Amino acid sequence: MTLNNKTLAILVISLASSSAFAQKVYKCGNTYSQQPCGANTQEIEIKAPPPDPNTIEGMLEGYKRLEEKLDAASKKAEAERKKNEEITKKREAARALQEQERAKQAKEEEDNLKAELETLRGRPMPSAATIRNNFDRCKSFIKRRLKDPMSAVFDQQYRHQEPMIITKPNSDKKVLAHPYRISVNAKNSFGGYVGFKSYSCFFDVNEDDFLFILD
Repeated sequence: MTLNNKTLAILVISLASSSAFAQKVYKCGNTYSQQPCGANTQEIEIKAPPPDPNTIEGMLEGYKRLEEKLDAASKKAEAERKKNEEITKKREAARALQEQERAKQAKEEEDNLKAELETLRGRPMPSAATIRNNFDRCKSFIKRRLKDPMSAVFDQQYRHQEPMIITKPNSDKKVLAHPYRISVNAKNSFGGYVGFKSYSCFFDVNEDDFLFILD
């Protein structure tokens, strides 16, 4: 449909009195149309003034548009919430799978350690010199933890007959280690003896290398 200038003016007045705020028409030479009319079509957007908020119609239109904005915002927020829920579920599923894999791997490692431990039972003891040297090394590491190393009084000391499975300090990794236990009494920072306390020094299964100490 082709519109002349007079018809265009009527259309503008009609748009201004309706709830529409914008309408597109196309200029085709000296006439106007609601449909594109060729390669040289010029698109024109006719904007009507917003409704007067002081009138009933303007107030209703304002409330309607506010309601539409609130509804759009609510839908957007709900979509975002669902999206975040999906992300959280996927992360939790991935975390649970990782925990299962860790637990499976930890059990396999512990089973291997138990099997290795069985092969070590009943083996010959190291020499008396090796055992004495390990106790001396253990005492040296214990002194490093004392407030007053020079005041250290060592009492009972005991070497376990067999190695054991133990969790390394500051780690969740389990290892095979041979424990040496020693009790010691030493002075605190106030100069008084605190009573005997037991420490365990752990060596490798061959009882050659020191691994760590626990109190």
